[in-house]
Amino acid sequence: MKTLLLASVFASVLASNPLNVVSADTSSQADWFRFVAQPGPLGQQLERPLMSATGGAGSMAIRAEGLSTPYPCQKLSGAAERKGKKVTLRVTIHPLEGGCIATEGNFRYLATVNNLTPGKYQVEVIHKYPGTGRSGGTVFKRKVNVR
Repeated sequence: MKTLLLASVFASVLASNPLNVVSADTSSQADWFRFVAQPGPLGQQLERPLMSATGGAGSMAIRAEGLSTPYPCQKLSGAAERKGKKVTLRVTIHPLEGGCIATEGNFRYLATVNNLTPGKYQVEVIHKYPGTGRSGGTVFKRKVNVR
């Protein structure tokens, strides 16, 4: 019963305080890249997140659902790099300072890349977990058609 109460309190804290992290790594990225992360539903722990990338008119959207982290008290940040027809998204999952409940966290994010010329783009997504003991690497690689 105590565990259930603790889980419901923790869930309401997460729901009332979403991360909504917007990347502002460089001022040159602000006009063409946006990254928003939020806590995902509790209990859905996946070995690898569900990833998708869709192209639009001059843009693409990269989504992740079910990104499990070593702890729920994490900060996600994103940075994108464009080189010709290749887009690389690097998502870094940092532990927050202070104590945290010893359970896995669950997150989702949306990254949008704008101001793209029409064509097929190679998209690569890399997750990094510095300071957590968890290994990272490429989690998604796909071609996306931008109109």
